[in-house]
Formats: sequence, structure tokens, C-alpha cells
Amino acid sequence: MDLELYLFMLSFSLKEEKDKKYTEREVPSNIVYIFDDEDNYENYFYKYMDCEVCENIFDICRLKTMKSGKVLALKCACDFAIMLYRDRSYQEALDDIKKADLNNYNLGHSTYKNNITKEDEKIYKICMK
Repeated sequence: MDLELYLFMLSFSLKEEKDKKYTEREVPSNIVYIFDDEDNYENYFYKYMDCEVCENIFDICRLKTMKSGKVLALKCACDFAIMLYRDRSYQEALDDIKKADLNNYNLGHSTYKNNITKEDEKIYKICMK
């Protein structure tokens, strides 16, 4: 782990999840995946979603790209995006992912800035713990 990555994670009390697998279990909002590069990050989503969908969510789920090329992504955001894709049609999932505005996830207050629907309330509560 390079110094920039270490300091960023320390600043926001982030913890790495080494086992990069989609789950529906409750996940604290400070758990992140660290991908070695952009290709590894993209391949994570290709395992669970169609390529067509992935192209639209890479920027939404990315927390930060380091100077070294490593990509940080909130596990909660990744799982939420995959869950929406699996439960809904492509367009509905994409609309909901964009509406959730996962890029504006507020680490300090553990809240999303946009309103949530009743249908997604349970998932948001899991993400915000």
C-alpha cells in the first residue's frame, strides 16, 4: 500500500475488504475494495453485470483513483449497483443507480444526499450502518 492510499484510508477511517465478492449482507459504510488498476476494477463488475451496464456505472461507484493507478470503491456502493441491476431491467437499474448519486456518498455523515424510494430503503439502511 503506497503512502497516498494509506493516508487517504486513514483520513476517512476506511477499511479494506480483500475478498472482492458481491454480497447482500450488511456492510459498514467504511469498507472499500482496492483494485490494482482500472482493468481490475472494471472486471469486477463484468463478473456480475452485462458490459453495456458496466460502462455507465464505473464512475458512479469509484470513490477515488490514486496517482499509482489503484482504484478505491465503496463495497456498499458496488453491491448496491449490482443488486439494482439484478433486480430490475437495465434501464430501471441505471436510472436508480444515477438517482442514488453514489459518487456523492458522504463518508462523514453516512448518508446519501438524494432521497430514496421505499423499495430501496432497506438497502440504503444496510449501506449507511
